[in-house]
Amino acid sequence: MAPVSLHPLFSGGPRSSLPGIVIDRLLVERIRVSFELIRSNGHKLAAAFYRRLFERQPRLRAMFTQPLEIQQQKLFASLETIVRFLEEPASQRSYLRELGARHAEYGARPEHYDIVIETLLEAIDESLGGRLEPIIANEWHQVLRLVSDFMLDGDPAHHAHDGGPPTL
Repeated sequence: MAPVSLHPLFSGGPRSSLPGIVIDRLLVERIRVSFELIRSNGHKLAAAFYRRLFERQPRLRAMFTQPLEIQQQKLFASLETIVRFLEEPASQRSYLRELGARHAEYGARPEHYDIVIETLLEAIDESLGGRLEPIIANEWHQVLRLVSDFMLDGDPAHHAHDGGPPTL
C-alpha cells in the first residue's frame, strides 16, 4: 500500500478542531466528485439550506439583506471555493481569511459556523434525495470545519478571545 500523501493544507494553519483529520489526495478527489453531484442539484441545495437555516435560527434572517436568489448564488460560489481550496490551498488561504473578516462585519459569530456546517450537510443530503453516503458526509464535515477555521482566522473578534491568530 502506498503511503498517504498528506494534503498541503497541513504545512501550517488552524487545526485545533480537527485532531486526527487526514486530508489526502483521495479525499480531495471524493469531495470534488461529490461536489459535481451537488452542483447538479444546486437550486435544491440552496433552497433547502436557507429554509432550514431560517427555521433553525430565525434571528439570522436579518443578516441576509440581499434577495434570496443572490444569497443562493453566493452559497454555491462558496462551495466552489471550498473545492478550489482543497485543490489549491496556498492560493485560497488569504481569500478565506478575508471572507471570514467580511462575515464578521455582517455579524457572523464563531458559533454560527457550527450551525451553518450542520445545516449545510443536512441540505446537501436533502438535495441528493437522502443519498449522501455517511463517509462522504463525514469528509464534507471535516472540510467545512477546516474552512471555517481559516475563515475564523480573519475575524478580529475571534482572536480577542483566543490570544491571536495562529502563525503559519
